[in-house]
Amino acid sequence: MKKTILFPARKIHTIVFLIILAVASIALPAVVASSNEGAQLLKDAIMQLWDDGKGDVCSSLVSTRKGYPFISIACERDYSETDRQKFLDVLFSYNASLKNEDFEIKKKSGIYLYKVEYPAQSGSYAYIKLFFRNAYDLYPDTLKRNKRISIFVKDLTTKEELFLWQSLGVPIAYSVVPNNDQSREIAEKVSSYNQELWLSVDLSDGIQESITENSLSEKNAGDPEVMNQYLNNILGQMQYFDEKEEGKSLLAKNISGIVFSHEAGFLENIYALRMLLENVKNRQINNVLMTGLDSDSTVKPTALVMGYGVYNSAIVVLEKDAGKILQNKISVDLRKILEKDGYALLVLEAGNASAAAYLKSVVRKLEQDYIFTPVSRYPHEKN
Repeated sequence: MKKTILFPARKIHTIVFLIILAVASIALPAVVASSNEGAQLLKDAIMQLWDDGKGDVCSSLVSTRKGYPFISIACERDYSETDRQKFLDVLFSYNASLKNEDFEIKKKSGIYLYKVEYPAQSGSYAYIKLFFRNAYDLYPDTLKRNKRISIFVKDLTTKEELFLWQSLGVPIAYSVVPNNDQSREIAEKVSSYNQELWLSVDLSDGIQESITENSLSEKNAGDPEVMNQYLNNILGQMQYFDEKEEGKSLLAKNISGIVFSHEAGFLENIYALRMLLENVKNRQINNVLMTGLDSDSTVKPTALVMGYGVYNSAIVVLEKDAGKILQNKISVDLRKILEKDGYALLVLEAGNASAAAYLKSVVRKLEQDYIFTPVSRYPHEKN
């Protein structure tokens, strides 16, 4: 007669658990590997949303946290409501279902944490962490509740002026005067400082020293050769010829826009103005800044019709402004406009050292109350 060995219930449970654990341990590496491969595919799809082709905008990593795939992506860019919709579209397209979304937003940075079931209805999960820095638009549009200041420094002519304004330590757009001994070096430095570079255009009679620049007038604006020579001259100090189209097109990829320095009859002549704006736009310069000149009433509607982005200055500080006039414009008037509109574009002439000194004395206080944003992020008009 065979002897039956009876195990206590607790021992039976222990044995069953050990058997299950042994089986699971055999399959676990394959499961983890499979999960991480899927997470890698998902990560690559998300990265394609923000890839600039150079790998400079975002970096990423796939790891494992508590047994689940963990995708980390860090970017130096915005994460707007539109960006979020595109991100979610990628998740849903890859058969992931959103289970939770959490975020922490500061003035110019945001952290977003997502829990997704991936694949959907599988009982398996993945976590995605998105981090954005140096951002001016973050979902859910909290930055729009912060009042914003943009600074434009007009008509740089020397490196000393550039260093004076650059020491403010905030985003600044600079326009550089061509046909100057330091034009090329100043333009290169503005670009290397990662600030916006704009082109000062002066068409007023008797002001330009360059014979070539003076050669463009209301009478010959329709002459392609004259127009091409004029633009090649002023842009050639900041850019380079495209070897494939040498003598035909001068690229200006890092020039954000143009600003007219002084009043000129040229700007009141619709035909001449259209010829200039058309040729400038063909060189990939698509923005123009209004600085309160009388001719703005002609330039603005013409530029809008031609598809330009038009930036309207809120306050213009002239080179002659000093004392109470200067302080009232930068402090009193600026705050009034910010309270009313929520944003203000402050234009200052580069040669006004008093304005630079006064702004430097108040800029840290202004930073506590407002956000300084590049001019390109300032609300602008477009047809």
